[in-house]
Amino acid sequence: AFALRHEAGPTYDTYYSYFYDPEQRRWRLFGAGNKYHGGKPLQSLWVGSFVEVPGPPHVQRTGAYQRVMRYRGWIMDDQERWFPLDRISTGNVDRATGLTHTDRGVTNDGWFFLKTGGWRLRKASADRTISLPMGNEREEPIEYLRPDRVAALKTTPAAISATAQRVGREVEVAYRIHGQGAAPEVHVYWGTREALTFADRWDHHLVAPSPRDGENRVRLAVGESDSEGSGEDVLVRLLLKNAAGQFWTPATLRCEP
Repeated sequence: AFALRHEAGPTYDTYYSYFYDPEQRRWRLFGAGNKYHGGKPLQSLWVGSFVEVPGPPHVQRTGAYQRVMRYRGWIMDDQERWFPLDRISTGNVDRATGLTHTDRGVTNDGWFFLKTGGWRLRKASADRTISLPMGNEREEPIEYLRPDRVAALKTTPAAISATAQRVGREVEVAYRIHGQGAAPEVHVYWGTREALTFADRWDHHLVAPSPRDGENRVRLAVGESDSEGSGEDVLVRLLLKNAAGQFWTPATLRCEP
């Protein structure tokens, strides 16, 4: 099972993805990222699906084999109420012939399916959507939707935030760790050019000593290069690494001369 969470911000839409670990019976963070929205944040989050085929049979020899995806899903609204996905759209129809290389529907046990690939073409359904039958709700509880499991989807296993200010020829960085985890490392990147989360593009790099949960401080020497000594802003970004993954500060810090 996979889950996706969206948070709208003033500059970026932030997405968090998770997968359910059936052995540990918990949701685990897979990855997170920002998408610049240009002042138009995403108003709602919807879902789609596809089944990948490398190419049709006359182009890619494995295209003769059918691919089938079975799935179900739920969406949580801003009141934290769950709603099942109960419709699937039809599509991939050749307008000239009315034929499609896909097949979509509902399995006997109440899952949607999407099938593609193979040699056959099918007459497309006249309906634009396929719906789950009424009363199709599953009676048994779904483990990964239990409230104690879902709580992990509202947070991350670790986080780092920071502030920075110029103090003479240094930048003083105060950073806070939440959930340092095992084997924590904090990497500080700085320079006069914005490099976002591309670590190898920053001008300077420092591994902070002895990071721990809560407040930490580190000082950076600036003014050593011509650009930093010319009165340009110094940009700073931090990266926390631990056994749970890698976590950047949400935004780049800017220190004026």
